[in-house]
Amino acid sequence: MKNILKWGSFLFLIIIIGFGFYKKVYIPKHTYKIVTPIKGNLKVQVYGIGNISAKTIYKINSEVSGRILALNSDIGKWVKKGQLLAVIDSVDLPKKLEIEKLNLEKAKLNIQKLNKDLESLEVKKWLLNKTFQRNKKLIKVKGVSQDKYDTSKANLKEVIKEIESNRVALQIAQKEILIASKNIESIKLQLSKFKIYSPTNGLVISKSVSLDQNIMPNGEIFEIVNPKDVWLKSYIDERVSKNLKIGQNADITLNSNPNIYYKGIVARITPVTDLVTEEREVDISFEKLPTPFYMNSQANVAITTKKYKNIYKIPANVVVYQNKKVGVWVKNSNKARFEPIKIIDRNDKFIIINKKNLKIIVPNSKKAALKNGSKVL
Repeated sequence: MKNILKWGSFLFLIIIIGFGFYKKVYIPKHTYKIVTPIKGNLKVQVYGIGNISAKTIYKINSEVSGRILALNSDIGKWVKKGQLLAVIDSVDLPKKLEIEKLNLEKAKLNIQKLNKDLESLEVKKWLLNKTFQRNKKLIKVKGVSQDKYDTSKANLKEVIKEIESNRVALQIAQKEILIASKNIESIKLQLSKFKIYSPTNGLVISKSVSLDQNIMPNGEIFEIVNPKDVWLKSYIDERVSKNLKIGQNADITLNSNPNIYYKGIVARITPVTDLVTEEREVDISFEKLPTPFYMNSQANVAITTKKYKNIYKIPANVVVYQNKKVGVWVKNSNKARFEPIKIIDRNDKFIIINKKNLKIIVPNSKKAALKNGSKVL
């Protein structure tokens, strides 16, 4: 009997020790990092890539053909509005202009002479008409010979013809003035096309010709961009672009200097999505343009679509899915428990949730997968 009690006590002790070993040693237990919801602010942003472009790029083209006589700017040079950029050989147009100016002066002098002649003829007509009227009365009473009467009448008719001829000459001279004036305007207009001026203040970003080169009509000479027109042409995935609006703030970084952030504002959202890339063009104007700026420079942009204040947020990497439900693993009495959550909004780093008193387990892929009831330290 004593042996039975002895061995029974020994067996019971073994069982207690084994159970304790199983609970404390054999059952897997892991130490996990614990986080809690943080109260603070959060910006929701969408991201895209793009390049520096401009709303308007001024293409300076020639309207005429000819040889380039002068180029007064170059790539990388700043120009002012109205500055002479290029001169094209106008060949014989200046000589034609001088000829037409001479024709105009000749016509003006001719009109002056004709007007003076007309004044003289009008005086002469008045005198001859007075003589004729007197002779007309005298012929009735035989107070003047028929020859004198006929002569006075013929002289009056002759001066009237001269006046009419003078007036026709005046009309012709006036037409000559009009023609010469129009020809001068036309030649000046043509000549103006042989001198090319800058339409804006800006930077020359390309030059397509050289001195003494022949250029054809509509041939490109320069491209100029006004700094006020420079913006970032970015491309945003259409799946995240629904909340984009004109006027939203943006943060821009250039690939050439990723440590500097530039502030920008959404200036234009194109209403067309690219069928191949499924992206939408979004143009961002700079609050302060990079100096210097380089067209087509690659850049990244983060556009703020929403701002939240005094919300509770958790790291995005703690969210898990169980049985088609979104939630987090929480620690409760050293055991893991799946806690469903409602995601209010998120960005790439944090998620806004509607719960605050949680001890959230940060999942670790190097440790055993968590399940309800898993031991955690």
